[in-house]
Amino acid sequence: MEVFSTPDTQKYLSSNLKQSSSQRTWLAFSDSKLVGSITITDKGEECELRGFYVYVNLQRRGIGKKLLGYALDFAKAKNISLDLYAHNHKTINLYKKCGFEIDKQKDVFYRHWPEWPESLRAKCIYMKLEADKVRELLKKIRLNEAENIRK
Repeated sequence: MEVFSTPDTQKYLSSNLKQSSSQRTWLAFSDSKLVGSITITDKGEECELRGFYVYVNLQRRGIGKKLLGYALDFAKAKNISLDLYAHNHKTINLYKKCGFEIDKQKDVFYRHWPEWPESLRAKCIYMKLEADKVRELLKKIRLNEAENIRK
């Protein structure tokens, strides 16, 4: 069985890999195996974070922090928004730990992938990181990287 294999879904997922002046993607590899990715798109007033994944067995090793640092650097002094599944409490808490807040100005929405049964919809929420917190988090990540180099 293939997951996320419809043409529309493949088109969406591959759109994360397109590089331009307004979009960047970084990939993390371990022994030539893809283990993480992050994409950020400059939407003008703010940046949108998407496609942020780290292979579950390699989480908590700094890969995500490194990828996030690249995205924050690209965002510069802009707000960052993202959407995610409302039931994904682990990831919501991770983003909150980084300073993101649930964006209550945007309504929840329901996502449906073509591969899912027709009646299945997953509730999603928006989160945001204000520009001043983007700079703060980037400084914290860079400081942590510098400390790790000294060790």
